[in-house]
Amino acid sequence: MSRSNQPTVAIIGAGVVGQTLALSLADTHQVTLFDRQQPGQEASWAGGGILSPLYFWQYDEAVLTLCQDAVSDYAQLAEQLRRTTGIDVHYRPCQLRIHDELDESTRQQITQLSHYYRCQWQQRAEHHPLLSSLVAQIRNPRLMKALNAQVNNRGIKLCVEAQLQLQREPQASTVKIGLGASTLAHFDEIVVCAGAWSSKLLEPLLNPLGLHLPVKPIRGQMLALKCNDPFFSEPHVDMKNGVYVIPRPDGIVVIGSTLEDVGFDQRTTQSARNELYQQALELRPELEGAEQVKHWAGLRPSSPKNIPVIAKVPELKNLSISTGHFRYGITMALNSAKIMTQLLLEGEYPEPFAHLAEQLQIPAHESRYPN
Repeated sequence: MSRSNQPTVAIIGAGVVGQTLALSLADTHQVTLFDRQQPGQEASWAGGGILSPLYFWQYDEAVLTLCQDAVSDYAQLAEQLRRTTGIDVHYRPCQLRIHDELDESTRQQITQLSHYYRCQWQQRAEHHPLLSSLVAQIRNPRLMKALNAQVNNRGIKLCVEAQLQLQREPQASTVKIGLGASTLAHFDEIVVCAGAWSSKLLEPLLNPLGLHLPVKPIRGQMLALKCNDPFFSEPHVDMKNGVYVIPRPDGIVVIGSTLEDVGFDQRTTQSARNELYQQALELRPELEGAEQVKHWAGLRPSSPKNIPVIAKVPELKNLSISTGHFRYGITMALNSAKIMTQLLLEGEYPEPFAHLAEQLQIPAHESRYPN
């Protein structure tokens, strides 16, 4: 099929979820990517790039399944992007070392999940052992730069700083994209991957259908230090009390992250900066006196239980949603692209995700966001 005969798809949101989906569909669709600013500048850019749920035993099976194989899949993607774009995304296998004191019940629960994550217990002088899990890390800004280059290589149309609205065509039960006062664009498929902004865009369409998208922004503040100590070339990520310390090979140490329900406020605060730094010193005292080089914040698209919505919208023939990945957009992106690609091509969820179909649907309006 020539490209002119291929179905058209608009993907709204050029973060990691939108761009990986665009690349997945590039062989079968004419793809147009829209973003409200430059691509990949929101949560996809801001995170730490740990390719694993953090306290993985606290999550629903859906989260673990959507995150599964991220370490191996990103190893392949990193090499592919290096060959095709010349950009090294700094993919790096590492140990995630959890320093929290865990009770016996939690240890048994972790053991039962060993088919998801390879873990080992390391005895220390303290009475509680250290949990170490084999994961990997990637540098988010470099990943987004490489994905954007690949999007350009594949001839995918990218519309940035796009101010758009979704408008329903009642007679056809379809949706068009409003690009201005009088411009309406029709696409065979529209997929909303707009992260924390998805609810603002979609609620006018979902509310009349009795549906509600339980996605809202949660601010995460991060801190970067510059450390010349070669000790930090070791591939370990340390975490305690929800704060992690990620050493990079070039001496940058990333510390994160806060969880703040403050709406769309992306400002940083001195109190969060101080708290992140003090927590990092407890984990790695060697950071005392390290230069603080950057402090930033991003807005995660939070969702109940960290389970995203990946589904077609009932009663609207050409509208689908892939959003609400919360803390694990990078980690879930490749599997999310596989799911949405098959939904658009075959109308069904692929294995091994078919059993998650009900959890990934858009909930009814009566479902309230949990406190």
